[in-house]
Amino acid sequence: MKRRLLLILSLIVISVGISSCVRSVNDLELTINVNDEKIDGMVLQDTADNDKNVFKPAFEKETAFEVKHADLGSIVTLSFINKLPDKITIQEYLLNANGETLYTDIEVKDVPFTQEQSKYFFTIEKSIIAGLNSGLHTTDLRGYKVLAFFGNDKKTIIFVIETDFE
Repeated sequence: MKRRLLLILSLIVISVGISSCVRSVNDLELTINVNDEKIDGMVLQDTADNDKNVFKPAFEKETAFEVKHADLGSIVTLSFINKLPDKITIQEYLLNANGETLYTDIEVKDVPFTQEQSKYFFTIEKSIIAGLNSGLHTTDLRGYKVLAFFGNDKKTIIFVIETDFE
């Protein structure tokens, strides 16, 4: 009986731990859209800037979200509802099916964007780096890491989109 109670208590602690490390983007009051279709994302807690596994939570059973397809040339919109960050950066990573980054930091692309009021826009462009995988498959998984700075507070937001290779 004590073992069962300890097991249940352990599972509860693990669940709380996972949920405290990953939050929905709605907690930040941010919406992500690709051509007016809502995209799931999450806010990560305490991540290193060079963390190779930053996208893994998007693929783990407890926290996974639906990865949607977007055509090359699609417009991504990040809309901050109540609190606008002082600064953001957006980076694009190519991922494998498990959410692991495929290449080194050299191949990470800083994504140019525009801002209009509380919205940030960027275009999903053809990736030269994706050409390294051209014989392997016809679609790419792209992970986007957004660093949003609110004064001294930094939030890491991730989302994943599947695109065509060409």
